[in-house]
Amino acid sequence: MKKRDFYNYDNPKFNLLREPMRKVMTAYGEAERFFALIKEITWAEFGMKSLTNYIHALEHIQPDAVDTFKSILAEQGLMVEYPPIGELVEDLPDLDSVFEVCVKIINNIDEALKEFINVVDIDRPEFSAMARKTENLQMQNSTERTFLLEAWSMWDNEPSYTSYDNWLHTHAPYLKDEKVEDDG
Repeated sequence: MKKRDFYNYDNPKFNLLREPMRKVMTAYGEAERFFALIKEITWAEFGMKSLTNYIHALEHIQPDAVDTFKSILAEQGLMVEYPPIGELVEDLPDLDSVFEVCVKIINNIDEALKEFINVVDIDRPEFSAMARKTENLQMQNSTERTFLLEAWSMWDNEPSYTSYDNWLHTHAPYLKDEKVEDDG
């Protein structure tokens, strides 16, 4: 028998992991793509350099999270799959809409991670280490939500765009003193 004959999602031992894994991969893939589009909007429509750079950073942490998730599955000899990714269709006419959608994106990741954790924790307790490692991804994701909610709350104070962008520049994680990046 070859390794791949046993360590795959057709094996009853692992088949319960397939759909939750695909949901996690979809959530991360959509997050990367959606944040990429949102950063374009925050720059082109609102001219907000620091907000754009922060959302750009959110875009780029998604592949790192995928790599971490892939390594968790690889510990069981499993590969990840890359399901199709949807398209962001929400209108973003103002910053409240931007924040609402950004928080939804983070919440979608959280829901997918929770489902995966529940399956490996409850339905397959022999995989409890996978659940604990996936919880680390969930905690990081929660940190992103926390700052997005703080930033949205600051926007509720109705500052000028310039004052708000300056506040973001000094408080947002991942920011560097750089030009807005255009990486397509």
